[in-house]
Amino acid sequence: MFYPRVENKAYTPANTIESLLEDAVASNYNMIRVWGGGQYESEKFLELASRKGIMLFYDFMFSDSIYPSTEEFLLNVEE
Repeated sequence: MFYPRVENKAYTPANTIESLLEDAVASNYNMIRVWGGGQYESEKFLELASRKGIMLFYDFMFSDSIYPSTEEFLLNVEE
């Protein structure tokens, strides 16, 4: 399974996250690698994965780009 930017807030329908995690469970996944790139998924994503028994492996969050230094971005990282 590869779903780039699972939660791009600009275009992700509300039920997409749950649907993707249900697909993972149906496929007998017990862990999903969340590719880095400097964007953390929402609490909703984390909660749904936990509820469905799926471990999340965050990988190299800041490995391959020049990241913004805007206040919004830095606050997201800090959280």
